[in-house]
Amino acid sequence: MTQFTANELIDAIKRANTLSELKQMVGLAESENEQSSENSSPSGIEHGICKFEDLELVTDEKMQKALRDLQIEDDEDITAMMIIVSDSNTIEERNGGCILIDKDGSTSYYLPEREGYDQIQRANLKECLDLLSDNPEKALEFFTPKISVDLS
Repeated sequence: MTQFTANELIDAIKRANTLSELKQMVGLAESENEQSSENSSPSGIEHGICKFEDLELVTDEKMQKALRDLQIEDDEDITAMMIIVSDSNTIEERNGGCILIDKDGSTSYYLPEREGYDQIQRANLKECLDLLSDNPEKALEFFTPKISVDLS
């Protein structure tokens, strides 16, 4: 069995959203029974919240609140979910930043506090995460399966 430092385990616990993710991170096998009970939720985003570092994937009421807070009108009801900056200690230029994910899977970013980025602009998810995350590759790896499951 692999040995971990306390800090490595704490980091894994912070990053994991489910017990199965934590077990995967630390290399523990999981019984099929545990997998099926955890994956019984019809939505890929349990309870409308899914976090990675200071980013949060939101749906439903929390997404509607974020849209209102950012004064974004979703008149055509095309937004399926959003990735928002959820950490209040985030660098100032990211305040109010978000990624909009439409029902067709297309993505846009909105960074109202940054000059030149204050309009909703289309970009692929990687480009959007480059603007909002300190670890865009890991964030992309983390969010992609969750978005894919929820959009299908």
